[in-house]
This record gives sequence, C-alpha cells and structure tokens, in this order.
Amino acid sequence: MQTESLKFFNGLNIKQDTVIYRHYQDNIVNSCKNKNSLVVLPTGLGKTIIGILLIAHSLKKYPKSKIIVLAPTRPLVSQHKTSCEKFLNLDPEQIISFTGRISPEKRIYLFKSSKVIISTPQVIQNDLLRGRYDLRQISMIIFDEAHKTKGKYAYNFISKEYINTCNDPLVLGLTASPGRDNEHIQEICDNLHAENIVFRSYEDDDVKQYIHDIDTFINLVSLPIKIVELSQVWQNLFKKFLRFFIDRKLINPYKKYYSKLDFLRIT
Repeated sequence: MQTESLKFFNGLNIKQDTVIYRHYQDNIVNSCKNKNSLVVLPTGLGKTIIGILLIAHSLKKYPKSKIIVLAPTRPLVSQHKTSCEKFLNLDPEQIISFTGRISPEKRIYLFKSSKVIISTPQVIQNDLLRGRYDLRQISMIIFDEAHKTKGKYAYNFISKEYINTCNDPLVLGLTASPGRDNEHIQEICDNLHAENIVFRSYEDDDVKQYIHDIDTFINLVSLPIKIVELSQVWQNLFKKFLRFFIDRKLINPYKKYYSKLDFLRIT
C-alpha cells in the first residue's frame, strides 16, 4: 500500500489511480485486515472504499478464495457491484450479484466461477439452508448496513454459519448508525463476532483534512395535486382500519403515531 505522499491506493488488486489515498482509510484498513470488525463512519467518509480495500487485501492474502458482500436491498447490491467493477482489478465476469430472480442452478454455477459475490442476505441464507454451496472458500464477508444485524435477520444466520464453517474467517460490518445505546451496539458486535470496533467522526484529526465546508440549500416543493388527493384517500382508508382495531381494543387508541410493529403485534 502506498505511503501518504502518494495520491492513490495502488496495487493490492486495485485498478491504477482509481482510489484516492486517505490516511484515515489506510489506518482503518490496517486495523481491520486481521480482525473481525465493526466500522462506524458518517456518510461521506468512504465506507465502500474501505470495503474495497479490504477485499483487495483478502484476495491478495488468499488468491484462491472468494469474497461475499451483503447488502439489505437490491439497489445497494447494484451499487456495490458497480463500485467493485470500477475499482477492483478483476475480470468483470468474476464480480457477480445474486438476486432471487436468478435460478438456483445458475447461482451455484456463478458461485463456483466468481471471486466476489454481492447479494441480499436472504438469497445467501436460502442457498446455505438448501446446501447449494458452503462458506469454506470465503476469506471475508462484508455486512453493509450492519446495524440490521439483530433479531432474526438473515445477517445473523450467515455470520454464525461463516464463523462455524471457515477455518480463517474475516468479518467486516459497515454502518453509519449503529444505535445510541451500548446494548444495541454490543448485540451487533456479538452477532458479527466482532472483536474490533473502529469509529471515526468528522472531527477526528486524521479525517479533518479531507472534510470541506458543505453549503446546504432548502428548496420547498409543492406536491402535485394528484399526489395530495391520493394521500388523502390513503389517510381516510388508514383511519377506517385503525378504527376497526381500536373498537376491538386490539391497539392503543392514544398513540399519536403508529408503526408497522404496532400492527404486527396484533397477529
């Protein structure tokens, strides 16, 4: 990896002069490359780049291995695939994304022939449960939006399966919002088996030099009349269903706002 005087991260399976060098990113990568880690970074500080650099490092350390990148939505999966193709010095055909729309048979083939697999966690979980492949060849798994690693979310199953299957596992959790209480953060670390927590803010000494003043403009936009009308129809319909539950004493009538969880608790 290049020194601070140089402009780019080069080598390590990174395309020439594509990733601008940032000292704090180098520090974070060095902290995480041999430990299961949770990295907490505010928006704009380059969580994706840190993931890319650690993918490159893992593939250099274990050239015959594979990497899995997990993201909770298909748009995020697509973004990660684009970033990997842009920055990693790999054949684009070795960087693939999984969705439920791809047949199981094709996913098995793609898993065997690829180096970087990017997917929603549900697809990987379903394939593991059905024995379509295992995680022994995986040198690192990245869990994007790692704050979702709680409860029965698929991240938990995959993390446990990986730790129990791979001889030398490496886990990287990435998030901008791990939660405000220590108990929640500890739950994430426990579920990811993370022994290393790395945090940076805009005020840290090794970050400040890369932060520029941001001009914020507020532009209020009026909704089209059709959207306003549809919103009113939806609100009236919601009030009708809410009254149904309140009349049967199935939901608290005194709340100002209701979440999806309030209604799930009824079932």
